Amino acid sequence: MKFSVLVFFKFLFVLTIPTVCMSSSKDVKTWCEDVGMNIASKDIDLDTSKLKYTNHLIYYDLFKEYNTPKLSSGSYYFFRSLNSIAREYNSTLRATSKENSLAMLELIKVKIETPSLNVPVFKFKDTSDLNLDYNKRFIPLACYSVLSFIDCQRSLEYLLSIANPKMVEGTANEVIFGNLLNKVLVNKDHQVVIKLLAKSLIKDTINFINNGSTPSDDIYKRILQIATISGFKLAKSEELAFDILGAYSIRGASFFSDEKFLPELSKSDVGVSFLFLASAISFLDKAKYHKRRELFSLPRGYLRTSCLYGKPYHFWMAAYISRTLMKDGGFNKRKSFLATHLSGVGYEVAKKTSDFNMRDSYFKNIIESESLDDIDVKNAKIDIVFNSFGSGFGVSYMDKVVLDGDAILQENFQSGYLSWVRVFDYQTWMEIVAPHSHINMIVKP
Repeated sequence: MKFSVLVFFKFLFVLTIPTVCMSSSKDVKTWCEDVGMNIASKDIDLDTSKLKYTNHLIYYDLFKEYNTPKLSSGSYYFFRSLNSIAREYNSTLRATSKENSLAMLELIKVKIETPSLNVPVFKFKDTSDLNLDYNKRFIPLACYSVLSFIDCQRSLEYLLSIANPKMVEGTANEVIFGNLLNKVLVNKDHQVVIKLLAKSLIKDTINFINNGSTPSDDIYKRILQIATISGFKLAKSEELAFDILGAYSIRGASFFSDEKFLPELSKSDVGVSFLFLASAISFLDKAKYHKRRELFSLPRGYLRTSCLYGKPYHFWMAAYISRTLMKDGGFNKRKSFLATHLSGVGYEVAKKTSDFNMRDSYFKNIIESESLDDIDVKNAKIDIVFNSFGSGFGVSYMDKVVLDGDAILQENFQSGYLSWVRVFDYQTWMEIVAPHSHINMIVKP
């Protein structure tokens, strides 16, 4: 059945349809700001007189004071996470002022420095329906142009096997790489680095709140430095960095809002360390970008871009997957990169959807777009390109490669076209989003 579906798609995508080219006239920075503000506005009313929660006010005032007045959902989630953690410790503190926020950070620091034996270990259960859903998302998509049928099938099936999608026991939540999360929480080497990392991020956050200063490094370099100082050799430090950031990418900043993860992680020093760093990464990203026009969440030694990307967990999930395909799966660099890139394309097509054949408004808005500047088209393109950046980093982190991120983004933004005739939904989506237009600029054939 899989073979027939893939052959059908391979044939379908080479059909020639009359087209009209309508490339975007906007630059990378404008595109990224449009998408970033669209993400933020889903959670935050930009009119400060209508802000829904009091912690929005400290968040808005803080960034306004340091000449960074635009809101972002990542930083907003950070203050919400402080409130959530405080509630788990029965504290009445809330992030409604600078003073309270600083006090909450000190509270979390104390919890991190208090040894605990209650290391969280999450239990997962198999569900055939979920595995089928991921098969639908990852396997029968469009391997048609970037990998041979056999290579595509082998690499994506291996990817699916290591992702090991499961349900979190006691909830209706699904996760991939659940075993990785347990590994970084339980393994002693990971625990050492996670706790030191969280303490260093607390220090960075306090410095920003007090005087507006921001870190000069990035999260990947920070982890390598902490691991090296802790006595680990470079290869082990790299492994620890990819594991920790891979685990972070399972939920990103939303770990704190999960009904299962928040209470369990709050019970231990390493758990609350992980909870804090998952929220702090995007907060410091926002702070550093508007001070230095640099990102904290992504490796600056690899990627140079003026795009403030709101979802760094997409990058790190892809980086973890492609590195694992190459190091553990035995696939070469190019195949590992392409398989991971394709899984990101599959996710983008299927996300926000409970049934692969019943796409919701996100997919529908793209295939009915009248302009490449439509916000849903922008969202899809930026997500896919940053997934590709991560896929490339996972196989190139040892090669001292430096990517011109803006040039690659611009290539994708200028690619794609709108057909006069739109017969097949998936072909239309591929024509508009042009998800493969940039891949040879990241990892060469």
